[in-house]
Amino acid sequence: MLIFAHGASSLTPMMSETWPQFADNHEKLLLQHWNLFNQNMAAKFSVTKEDMLCPTKLSDLLIDIECPLEQENLIVINE
Repeated sequence: MLIFAHGASSLTPMMSETWPQFADNHEKLLLQHWNLFNQNMAAKFSVTKEDMLCPTKLSDLLIDIECPLEQENLIVINE
């Protein structure tokens, strides 16, 4: 899993080479990268195709939660 955790940032130039048809769409590149992870995890844990996630955009994968540190003003976001 660690291979995929840093890959989206450290391998960004390689993603453009791997999927040149999406080179100008960073969101699509990230989604393609996530799909590789999804396929590997499904194979590892014997998840059927019917039970796999099939997102069409990154926002389908993101969960918006509040950060306790932000709530306590221990960190400042977007300033």
